[in-house]
Amino acid sequence: SMATPHTTGIVALLLGEQPSLSVDEVRSLIEGTARDGGTPGWDPDFGYGIVDAAAAVASLTGAPTPTPSPSPTPTATPPPPAEESVTITKVSYNSRRDILKVEATSDASPGAALRVFDNSDPASPVELGQLDYNSKRDQYSASFTWPVQPIEILVISSEGGQDSFFLGGP
Repeated sequence: SMATPHTTGIVALLLGEQPSLSVDEVRSLIEGTARDGGTPGWDPDFGYGIVDAAAAVASLTGAPTPTPSPSPTPTATPPPPAEESVTITKVSYNSRRDILKVEATSDASPGAALRVFDNSDPASPVELGQLDYNSKRDQYSASFTWPVQPIEILVISSEGGQDSFFLGGP
C-alpha cells in the first residue's frame, strides 16, 4: 500500500520538527489530522482516513492548517496541427536522354523544401535534388538526369510530409 511510505514521510516531518515526540504522540497527531475517506471515524476501508502531512505538521507547530488551493479548471489542449501532405502527381522518364521528371503537390507553405530521393535501396537513399515551386500552377516540379531504372522515388518535405512512387524498368 502507498499509505505506508506516505505515513513514514509524515513521521519524519513530525520528528524533524520535534525530535522528542513519543510513538503515541506521533500516532495521535497523524490519526487526529487525517481526512476521512469513508464512514466518519475509523472504518475498514480507510482506517483513520487519508493522511495529511500539512495538517499534521501545522497541528504540531500551532500554525494554521493550510487550505488547499482549488485545482485550476482544465482547458482543452488544441490538437496538434495535421502533418502536411505531399502527393507525387506525375513521374515521367525519357530513356533516350536519361531524364527523370517529377511533379508533386503539397499543402506545405510555398517556402517548404521538397527533396527528391532514389529510394530503391532504403538503407542508402540517394538525393537527386529539390523540386522547385511554381506559384502559378501551385505545384512543385523538377527534372533530373538519372540513368537508373527501375527506381523508387521518394519526395520528402521539410515540413514533414512524404510520398513515394515506383517507376518500373524500360
